[in-house]
Amino acid sequence: MSYSEYLSRKIEETLEYLVEETDRSMSYYRERLAEVEIKTIEDLEDFEDYFHATYIMERIESGQDQLIPHDEFWRRLGL
Repeated sequence: MSYSEYLSRKIEETLEYLVEETDRSMSYYRERLAEVEIKTIEDLEDFEDYFHATYIMERIESGQDQLIPHDEFWRRLGL
């Protein structure tokens, strides 16, 4: 398998993951993908990280999720 075939497969896997993990459609991510240049796995990881972080921030801002203080985090873990 060539690198470009491998990268294409990884792109599809990443898009499927983002669709499953977020409330966005495949067409949304395909449109965003068309706006950037993915040449390496690192580029793809950056793309995934950005959109996953954006989704989490949207959930926090909408009140669906919340942040907790550092001390509270460790207390809940019992550490």
